[in-house]
Amino acid sequence: MPLMKWLLCPYFLIIPIITYAQQPEIISGPFLGNATTSSVEFWMMGKHFDAVTVLIEDGGEVELRTAVIQDSIILVKGQIIGIENKSVGTIQISKGTISHNEKFSIRLAPRKISDFSFLAGSCTWPYSSTNKKWGIFDTMKNLTSDFMIWMGDNIYLLKGDWNDEERVNARYISYRGQKQLNAFLKSQVNYSAWDDHDFGPNNAMGDFENKEVTLNAFRQFWINPDYGSDSLPGTFYTFQWQDAAFYVLDGRYYKSDESLYGKEQLDWLKAHILDSDARIKFIIGGCQFLPESSGEDWGDHPDEKADFLSFLKMNKIRGVVFLSGDRHLAELSILDDGSHPKIIEITSSPLTSFVNPGFFYKNPLRKKGTLVTKRNFAHISLLGEGSDRKLKVSLMGRKSQVFWNYEINLDELE
Repeated sequence: MPLMKWLLCPYFLIIPIITYAQQPEIISGPFLGNATTSSVEFWMMGKHFDAVTVLIEDGGEVELRTAVIQDSIILVKGQIIGIENKSVGTIQISKGTISHNEKFSIRLAPRKISDFSFLAGSCTWPYSSTNKKWGIFDTMKNLTSDFMIWMGDNIYLLKGDWNDEERVNARYISYRGQKQLNAFLKSQVNYSAWDDHDFGPNNAMGDFENKEVTLNAFRQFWINPDYGSDSLPGTFYTFQWQDAAFYVLDGRYYKSDESLYGKEQLDWLKAHILDSDARIKFIIGGCQFLPESSGEDWGDHPDEKADFLSFLKMNKIRGVVFLSGDRHLAELSILDDGSHPKIIEITSSPLTSFVNPGFFYKNPLRKKGTLVTKRNFAHISLLGEGSDRKLKVSLMGRKSQVFWNYEINLDELE
């Protein structure tokens, strides 16, 4: 089966699908992604419809793209521009004279510096016969946050899936139909990274032969600002939210025995960091950056890691915070050896997957009391103004419990 192509239209698309008497239905979404100060994108999955329209209460321009993903299941992506923050949109799908409407709230990235919060987590095991652990998304939905960063292993492709395009798509379709997950996705803006279980086999490297298929599926089911660059494919991109820059890395497409990210991707990262005037710089990846453990981490590629840390030091890059997942445990790591500004790393994992017991895992950089071996997510806030602006991190669990809090004034990272 060839890779799917998105079809482009300004407001509606007639899709010749035989659906007989089935009712048009929205399976997942609409949810938001890639929000700027003047535009936002959205994603929706539905079935049994042959036309789609979007209306925005306060006006604005809408561009839609659709793709038939499987049988009568259709993905819809759209970009909305020329709107006010906190507007409301209505998406309508129809089959003949039968239609289904659903409203969704629109958010833009704020123009002014103010308090904001976001969530981060990784490792969503979707193959459970009980909804109990999915309750973590109910808790997350009820918190105040502007967006979510999915830090990899967002879906677990199983053996036999990653070499079959139809099975990859089927996994995504099933996953997105989960009720609590879907409600959370709809509650805020979403950004995503990928890791090995979104990419292919466990601990897969860049020589995985079917990576173009899994990359295409990732592009179909998420709405990030970019997917690599014109000359360098992958899932890396950057976005800005107020005075914070976010750099989401791809630790799979170019992974080799010698390198986790590849020289070209790191050159891209360095250039963007040097060009940034953001006060705080979040660097996001699936594998851990600072700790070195028995699992996958950047320490497996010591020359590449040392080169990047040297780059930060030589260029006096300040305000660096790493965000990572993968480890099926959570912890806060702090690099403060006096040779460059303090660097911290927030590791949050898993959301719904199995938990690493952690008793064998040594991390000299870990802040005492921050190792958590229960399902968790990070609630991260930037609060205050000027010299009083601070970073606050709360590591939380499914029942809204707070495992630990950590606060640091941004001046301490500068």
